[in-house]
Amino acid sequence: MTDIAYNELFSRYKNPAELADADVREIAKTIKRVGFYRQKAKRIKKIARIIYGERGGRVPESREELMKLPGVGPKTADIVLSAAFSKPEVAVDTHVQAVAVRLGIASEKAGYEEIKRNITTLAAEEDLPIINHLFVSFGREVCKKPRPKCSICPITTFCKYYQTWVKASAL
Repeated sequence: MTDIAYNELFSRYKNPAELADADVREIAKTIKRVGFYRQKAKRIKKIARIIYGERGGRVPESREELMKLPGVGPKTADIVLSAAFSKPEVAVDTHVQAVAVRLGIASEKAGYEEIKRNITTLAAEEDLPIINHLFVSFGREVCKKPRPKCSICPITTFCKYYQTWVKASAL
């Protein structure tokens, strides 16, 4: 849903100037398929005004500067850096978290930064964007929350969750 809403938003509004001038209700209608769409619409408009007004149309290129924008946290900053600036970042969403925890890359109690750090230490910097995409796709299709499809998973031999819970409960 996020991808669809993103595509609809940026096919309707081509740049921060158009978003800054847009009616917040129209932005909300455009992204209605995502959760908290009203709140997100307000933030999108506010950020567009900041980027268009205070920053001359330039999106910040550092994580720290991005996170100074209203409503931008680590995940959003990492997505922007990766998608817009092709920087080697891992954005930990619910799918990435589920895969990392089940594979034993991170503990269930691990937070965003710990999961990100654990993933980034396992791979070469240039591979991080593809690893992020793979984890998201794999989490959406196979390693689903709350019920992973272990019966079709091609990597059960590497999966701590499968070895500990699924395989053990079959014995």
